[in-house]
Amino acid sequence: MLASIENPYCYACEYDLAQCMDIRVQHALTADGVDLKFTPRGILKRSEEGSKFEQDKLSASEAEALKALAANDGFYHVRVETHPGKNDDQYVSSLVRACTLVSSKLKDELGIHMNENGDVIALEYRPTNVTCANKFFAKKIVDGSSFKTTIKLRTRGMPGPM
Repeated sequence: MLASIENPYCYACEYDLAQCMDIRVQHALTADGVDLKFTPRGILKRSEEGSKFEQDKLSASEAEALKALAANDGFYHVRVETHPGKNDDQYVSSLVRACTLVSSKLKDELGIHMNENGDVIALEYRPTNVTCANKFFAKKIVDGSSFKTTIKLRTRGMPGPM
């Protein structure tokens, strides 16, 4: 599923195409905060023409894991690689109470901040609903459910709108 992207233009691509690498987004749906198991959530594809976020749909086991996290007041973790394309296992991450993601019906915002070299330096993550008041939406999260994500790209040191 494609997501909406604010400021989709990849300014790093204008100066050096090597800096315009895809960014892998991963999430963890495990209750144990010590030994998190991250799995793919999607890929932010960047090019000279702009950016698009291709997200994976939730599998049946992921949907059940997210509902269990929400029911037990656990945390949903999301992370992105800091040096896209280098596979050096360095990440920036963020977490929220899983019940807020369920209450928001999987609508969320992901803010990715990059430096002038195209490295990710910060990650903001938030569901559109910050309360756990609507936990009854959990029953609607099933196999094939999709996140409705807005991506906000911010590049420090590059010309153009922020």
